[in-house]
Amino acid sequence: MADDLLDVHVTVLLSANSLAGGTLVSTALSGVLPGQPVVALAGGSIEPEDPGVTTHMRITNGALVTRDVMGPELLDKFELLIAAPYVGWATSNQLAIAINAKADPINNAVAKAINERTVQVTIPPAERSNRAGFLADVFNADVNLSLIELPAQIIANQRTGAIIVTGDVTIKSVALTHKNLTITKVTPPPVGTALTPVVARETWTGVGTNETPNDTSKINDLLDAFKQFNIPVRDQINLLEMMYKAGHLNCKLILE
Repeated sequence: MADDLLDVHVTVLLSANSLAGGTLVSTALSGVLPGQPVVALAGGSIEPEDPGVTTHMRITNGALVTRDVMGPELLDKFELLIAAPYVGWATSNQLAIAINAKADPINNAVAKAINERTVQVTIPPAERSNRAGFLADVFNADVNLSLIELPAQIIANQRTGAIIVTGDVTIKSVALTHKNLTITKVTPPPVGTALTPVVARETWTGVGTNETPNDTSKINDLLDAFKQFNIPVRDQINLLEMMYKAGHLNCKLILE
């Protein structure tokens, strides 16, 4: 709405390699399509979201909305899109069942699953005079989450560094090496005492099981190792991506 303040995210372009200490001059923000009007004015001091990242930064409350931006008109039929982490036929089917139970328990003709990420909703003729009320009922439908068998997956936000694990994520035996990952072990020296041991350092660690090659470990074992060795979260995400591409993660990896 007009006069609202929004955060602005700024990213480097072409040859620039840092935004640290920078200021965004007054900039008009318009829609992404050609000919769309200006909807906000942005500007102000650029601040880091992560001290280690200077190519993508933010201006808190840096955009002033200059005009109301209206959403699309609600037609007699509309589609609900399921967010990526929850996509699946079980999700779309249970969502359709829940909407029908709420809005049309007799005919069950209001909602139907079109595919694994889309549910089509038809507003009954009797409800079209109060579309807002009908929409409120749709979004208040109770979905039986116990019947939705979501796949094991890791959701990683590369900008904020957040990592979310859903389901029973397992990993195959794997050895990792990383610039900041160091295993220190004490070996008995040929001569000396416990106060003067020989220390061997390695820049790799292994995560796996002690049994058959087909056995797997839990993702928590790996995340605990990351935490123990103070691996930066962004580097954790890079390592997870490498493991996923190599087929060592028994899950779906979603990078946002």
